[in-house]
Amino acid sequence: VGLLEGPDGSPPVLLLDDLASEFDAAHLEAVIDLGRELGAQCWVTGVNLNPYVFKNSMEHRVFHVKHGQVSMA
Repeated sequence: VGLLEGPDGSPPVLLLDDLASEFDAAHLEAVIDLGRELGAQCWVTGVNLNPYVFKNSMEHRVFHVKHGQVSMA
């Protein structure tokens, strides 16, 4: 876990691309929970991401990108 910290001990930023295509909801939530336990900021991308998976895990924001335009989902 120490390898995931910054040189000053700051928490990591996790960039997770399209986990929902690889994991079921339980495993996806386990990865997000690990990020929470590490105090990490997690960025998760996906085309079929169910935002409700994060409901109990941590504070979250969902953004939608369409034709290069970013909006709150």
